[in-house]
Amino acid sequence: MPASSMRSIPLFSLFALTALTLPAADDPIAAARAAWKAGDYSKAGEVLTTPAAAESTAALVLRGQKAETGRGAPHSHAEALKLYRQAMDKGNEDAMAACGRYLISGTGGSEKDPEKGLFLIRKAAESGSGSAMALLGDFALNGVGQEPDPKAAAFWYQRASAKMEPIGFLGLARLYDAGTGGLIQDEARGTSLVLDAARLGEPQAMHEMGLRYQAGRGVLRDNVAAVGWFSMAVQYELPAAMVQLGNCYETGNGCLNDIDKAGRQYAAAAKLGFPAGQFMLGSLFERGAGIKPNPVFAYVNYTRAAAGGYKEAEAKRDNLKATLTPTQLVEATKLLAGPEQ
Repeated sequence: MPASSMRSIPLFSLFALTALTLPAADDPIAAARAAWKAGDYSKAGEVLTTPAAAESTAALVLRGQKAETGRGAPHSHAEALKLYRQAMDKGNEDAMAACGRYLISGTGGSEKDPEKGLFLIRKAAESGSGSAMALLGDFALNGVGQEPDPKAAAFWYQRASAKMEPIGFLGLARLYDAGTGGLIQDEARGTSLVLDAARLGEPQAMHEMGLRYQAGRGVLRDNVAAVGWFSMAVQYELPAAMVQLGNCYETGNGCLNDIDKAGRQYAAAAKLGFPAGQFMLGSLFERGAGIKPNPVFAYVNYTRAAAGGYKEAEAKRDNLKATLTPTQLVEATKLLAGPEQ
């Protein structure tokens, strides 16, 4: 790797992320959080089930996050909501904010009640929850329950950032990028805030750093550095980063061209139900790129991507369907009725 490329990779942030794996011997919850932030979900799970940690509210919240994201545990909104409710009943403000989110969306088996959900989030923010403050920033920016108010969004994101809440840093970064909310446009400052969030172990921020290095937003363009950041986010099982990394391998953008590695990344994202991953995997099967062409598998993946809202997949699905034999359509129907492979 050329030395000039290495200089643009923020090595200090790599050291910071590595440091997250250090155990906190006297505090099992701190140890679980450190493992979670480092992407070691198995280790986090082991710590959370120890007698010293199992019944604490912080452990319940972390277990809820595992269930909600599907990282280190079966993906289940119902289980996540149950755990968040248990923690909320014991007075945990972050759990209160999470329950509020579920009430607003009506997922996880909760009855949709946006008014009550917003009340819980505001109450959690008043009690000092950084995640609740970040949510209020999102709501103010996007006009949830109110007219869009970028200045109010900046206020809440700043408060969340003071609590070291990574989503607060990401929210502020968006405002600096756009020069809104009373902030002067400054993409370099925005990128610095994204880096802060990445150093706190936020995979969305790692993915965003990769995108910024690809586009040269707030940093010098460096495709090698972008691949490094996408690779880090992939370690946290972030499907969007899997697709980006797969695209880098497929095109040789910032790394050696390797269609086999590209296919593995697309397949991993597709297995998580990510429409872009399903679409890219379908494209490989249709073109026979690195694998034997398989129109049935291509059609199945295009169909799943279209069902997930990936618009470009609709035409691909319909065009391919017209070429399938009756036997192939029967096979595809059976595959679509089964679980994601």
